[in-house]
Amino acid sequence: MQFSFSELLTLAPELFVLTMACIILVVEAFVGRQRPLARLAPAVAARRTRVSPQHDRESFYSGHAASAFYAMTYLDLKTRDTLRRELSASEYDTWSWAVSTVTYGWAAYIAYSRIHAYQHYFSDVLVGAKDAVDSQSPLVKIERKE
Repeated sequence: MQFSFSELLTLAPELFVLTMACIILVVEAFVGRQRPLARLAPAVAARRTRVSPQHDRESFYSGHAASAFYAMTYLDLKTRDTLRRELSASEYDTWSWAVSTVTYGWAAYIAYSRIHAYQHYFSDVLVGAKDAVDSQSPLVKIERKE
């Protein structure tokens, strides 16, 4: 079975997500940073059910934030690309900001929720977001060449 380059690109988001998930698991296991809840309120952290002690040492970096920013960056780029094709230049200039505001606003809300729940530090979600947005760069460059 052979795939064309454009067919492989349709699999690229899934492959990037799988790769990113593996990287996050390795980094969390290697770094072993304690979650804020386990550090600030160990008694509360100990009472939780269905959570392994290892889970409390997997704070850096946030997989939720990375996944949210990865998905929203992909959606933002795809939606703006569609708007660019379908709208006139003046209409695109009028509405292009809305797409980024909604997508990145949603991703930022998810990242904030991880901080608010004492599951991650600000640096955890910041690195997760940066990793996710940066991982889109090669995919975008490849797609635009076609």
